[in-house]
Amino acid sequence: MSESKSYFNSVLRCRKLAAAAAAGYSDKVTLPPSFLASFLDTLNLDYEDMPSPLILRVRRQGGPKASTGDSQTIYCGVREFSGDEGIIAIPDWLLDEIQAQEDDAVVVETVKLEKGQFAQLQLLDDRANPENIDIRALLESHMRQRMTALFVGETISINVGGQTMPMRFTVSALEPAEAVDVVDTDLSVDIVNQQSQTHGRQAGIAELAPDTPQQIVL
Repeated sequence: MSESKSYFNSVLRCRKLAAAAAAGYSDKVTLPPSFLASFLDTLNLDYEDMPSPLILRVRRQGGPKASTGDSQTIYCGVREFSGDEGIIAIPDWLLDEIQAQEDDAVVVETVKLEKGQFAQLQLLDDRANPENIDIRALLESHMRQRMTALFVGETISINVGGQTMPMRFTVSALEPAEAVDVVDTDLSVDIVNQQSQTHGRQAGIAELAPDTPQQIVL
């Protein structure tokens, strides 16, 4: 990951976010009230001056699933500051990204990311695609409502009406950095097919012009 400045950090234990709150594959976590209080006090800020969006870098080092010195890192947003003390509640799909189990210790940092300008997403399974779906509209709705940041290597899952399995993408490239803020920005998105590695119209994918990234306004 490219470097991003950290303003505040705390070590918390991770738990799975409640199923109802985690529905829809949002990247937002729940933190305890003391995290917000300590963050504002450390930076000498009033609540009204808090950065928006508040973006977190969550990383795990060591542990039973990681090699010595290895580190898994995610970037995410904040759902609310109403959780149990000492606990960060994380959607299960993000726990998988950092290979963390419940009660593992994680370092939670507040960071400033650059606004995203371009994203290349690799479609993982064409067979999950219903015909004539407007992928641009689907991505735009999902990222506007549920995503705060994107990072290279992240797997995004999007529920599709009438489908039992979500549509899944891997973030294969980003500009201007390997982790970006996607709130209130114009993001050009290029979809790459997993099998052919070519851009453009594939079976069951509508609204993708060949070699033309689609602009998504978030």
